[in-house]
Amino acid sequence: ITYVSFNTRERVVKHKIVKEKPIINKQKEKPVLNMQEEILTKWVYKHSKRCSMNDARRIVKIASNYKYRLWLLALIATESHFDSHAYSRTGAIGLGQVMSFWVKELEENKILERKTDLWDIEYNMKATEYILEKFLAKANGDFKKSLTYYFGRKSKHYTDKVYSNLGSLVISLDIR
Repeated sequence: ITYVSFNTRERVVKHKIVKEKPIINKQKEKPVLNMQEEILTKWVYKHSKRCSMNDARRIVKIASNYKYRLWLLALIATESHFDSHAYSRTGAIGLGQVMSFWVKELEENKILERKTDLWDIEYNMKATEYILEKFLAKANGDFKKSLTYYFGRKSKHYTDKVYSNLGSLVISLDIR
């Protein structure tokens, strides 16, 4: 079996890509993580302030559905240290520290039903990924520039922190 994608559990069978259903552990009814997801879960837990191992596992599982999963995890580590209850003085909410002015657009695009959804791990990550992708498009794929848009102003300290978290993630996975 040759796996071609960590994020969708695809494998090559006779030169065709076949998607597999996620493996479920019947006793605990939680997804069984592959080795990379387990490593990422430990990284998230280690770099969090108020995150249980179950929440870390959930965060990694949700992130694995997104195109920029490592960028998303690095951004969330920088924004909230994986604290889904984080609330800033400026009104930013949850893991990705999503600002209130995004709520209307997020509701219109069926990412949220209401502002309080931002307190939920899955909705907040979905909103954060949406915003990150929107800024990546605006920056023509330039991650550094998209981080400036996400943060709201140019900040070498902020981009360095995100890049440092990304580097730490990559090293933990031993990606070559």
